Amino acid sequence: MSNLADRRDKPEIEQFRDIHLSELCSLLKLYESQELVCLFNRADGKIICMVDAAASEGILDGKGGSFNNLIEVDKPALQNVWTDLQRLRKESKVKPNGRRSTGRQVMLVFDTMLESMKKEEVSDFRMTLKDFYSRILSLVGTFNGKVLNSGSERFYVVFEFADEALQCSVLLKERFYALLNKKLHSKVFLRMGLSTVAKVSSGNGESKSATRRSERLCHVAREKVLLSSDFRELTQSEGSWIEIDAAVFDVLSAEDEQFVNMLLDCVEKKWQDESFLVDDFSKQLSWSKSQIYRKMIALLGLSPNNFIREYRLGKSIDLLNQQESNIAEIAFESGFSSPSYFTKCFQVRFGITPSDYLQIVNSEFSK
Repeated sequence: MSNLADRRDKPEIEQFRDIHLSELCSLLKLYESQELVCLFNRADGKIICMVDAAASEGILDGKGGSFNNLIEVDKPALQNVWTDLQRLRKESKVKPNGRRSTGRQVMLVFDTMLESMKKEEVSDFRMTLKDFYSRILSLVGTFNGKVLNSGSERFYVVFEFADEALQCSVLLKERFYALLNKKLHSKVFLRMGLSTVAKVSSGNGESKSATRRSERLCHVAREKVLLSSDFRELTQSEGSWIEIDAAVFDVLSAEDEQFVNMLLDCVEKKWQDESFLVDDFSKQLSWSKSQIYRKMIALLGLSPNNFIREYRLGKSIDLLNQQESNIAEIAFESGFSSPSYFTKCFQVRFGITPSDYLQIVNSEFSK
């Protein structure tokens, strides 16, 4: 493996880091490389990235596109840099970029949701998903994020600072859609929810309350990254320089986030009950059916009945991905009255039958 360092001097252009990292994604894909670390010195605008490449020739001979400042370093030199980085991280008492620690962290939860597809399109999507998942640790690590789960199709990542979480979510989206077949861009959502949380420990034993807020935001997100109502306040408390781009992010109001929580409190208790209807929403939320309908259409773009069906179908996808139950069992576990009705709803929503979807998932593990 060849260890490459890309050094760039771009003083007074803070946004250049994002452009650099976007280009770096293309480089990693083209040469099947892995990013080790990316450093950005805010004071002088210099960027240094360390990349582990299987073969350096293609990059060093000028095929690396705009990466014209690449040099090759030997492993001892790389080890020295890495050792110094670890030492500085332990010794430093100053937060990067002059940010202030608030005692809170940021939780990012993301997964995917499909629109109607053909069977071969689902297979294509699943292959892209596998490729994307293999790159997540490297991408998240660039922004000092820690992945809290493994082996799941929903990711939970914790960050120390809000600006790093925002930048990482943008890069993850760019990376995902760059890998995805362009014909499928309108048929797949990378859903993302970002919220402030109390300090959580790394590993698989994180508290459910710490992840629930972002998980719920992820569940109701669509094209844009959905932020908790207090997210902007956190960026200000940290002294962050980053702006929240309305074209990329939506910030829920406190009122809307409260409604989403009440709604999902109700759904999470009742979704497996096939008799669960809109009337149950009205009773639990103490709102009229017309009020609930108008609010859900305005906020989520779904009627109450469609929201319940979407929730159940989403859960059925989770169960199919786990490969632990047959179609009939999943139908009843997901709150459908019969396997035939489940199959009909599933095919209308996703374009293929549950059996076809399960066959695709099974084939991934048999390769």
